[in-house]
Amino acid sequence: MSEASGVQSEWFRIDDLFDLFASTDRQCRICGVSCEVCGNTWGVAGLAYPTITCASLPAELAEVQGPLPTREYLRRKAAVIERIGTSRPIFPGTTFGERSAPARREPPRVCLDFNSLLLREEVAQDPAIRALGLRLARFVAKTARSGKSYVLYEVEAWPVATRPPRVLAARMRRVKPPCPACGFHRTPPYDIDRPDPLLRSSLDGLHVVRLDHAPGMMFVSAAFRDALVRHRPSRTLSFVPVKVVDA
Repeated sequence: MSEASGVQSEWFRIDDLFDLFASTDRQCRICGVSCEVCGNTWGVAGLAYPTITCASLPAELAEVQGPLPTREYLRRKAAVIERIGTSRPIFPGTTFGERSAPARREPPRVCLDFNSLLLREEVAQDPAIRALGLRLARFVAKTARSGKSYVLYEVEAWPVATRPPRVLAARMRRVKPPCPACGFHRTPPYDIDRPDPLLRSSLDGLHVVRLDHAPGMMFVSAAFRDALVRHRPSRTLSFVPVKVVDA
């Protein structure tokens, strides 16, 4: 896929309307936070680390609760980091483990469902995709009506893609630093009709990423996009070219 100018795009925003699962439920999560310092009650949507099993995390993360006080949120976050390290960004609302809801229907070969990029087994085993070094979580999904099982692989994407500081500064009159307690950081929303460029240095060596502070936005490299297209993804799946800049 090329941009209107004829220049080959390096990265694409991936979008889909497919609703394979009945909900976004997962096995465990860090709940949202109600911060006494900055006064914000918040949590991110769409950030999941499916390759981290709930068995490797504190049992309390399986409990469904409302927003946590800041101290309790920070305690749980520290307990998670102690087990999985500091590489993965952790925010209030981060989820872990497999999708736990039943599937509504037979899954297509490739689809984006509730911000989760899912591949059928034949796609995940494609040498062209395996060569990209992606983090994949294998799980078995059962359909609610027939009970038929399908092996799926969820692609883990980290929220590390950033926009150039000059772009953020131009869209915000005043950029406030993150809250020193909970980390809340107000950034301009990503406008899909007038998309901001991505910073090249935040994409180096990667083939799938989420946008920092807006992890519901997922982007894939041209190499990954080309490999996926060969497997006839769901008809509603789209790849929208995005601009990548050096600064």
